[in-house]
Amino acid sequence: MENRDNRIKKMQYRAWYRGNRETDKILGNFAREKLNGFSDKELDQFEEVLELQDVDIYDWVSGKRPVPKELQENQVFKQMLEYKLV
Repeated sequence: MENRDNRIKKMQYRAWYRGNRETDKILGNFAREKLNGFSDKELDQFEEVLELQDVDIYDWVSGKRPVPKELQENQVFKQMLEYKLV
């Protein structure tokens, strides 16, 4: 079982180094500010977000396309949408 600190560090790295500058900034800044305060369930949900394609994340966060129903249940993604608006 991976320890929590290592898990968070890996997730922060994945958030910052995705290959798309805009998505790197969105996910990276969010991860830097939020991950340490997340529960294990929220970390699991953030990992689900990290598995998504950059173009999709960017389109959903920027409002170019509606967020799919299955992702609307992800509380961390909801937080990310609110975070981006600030």
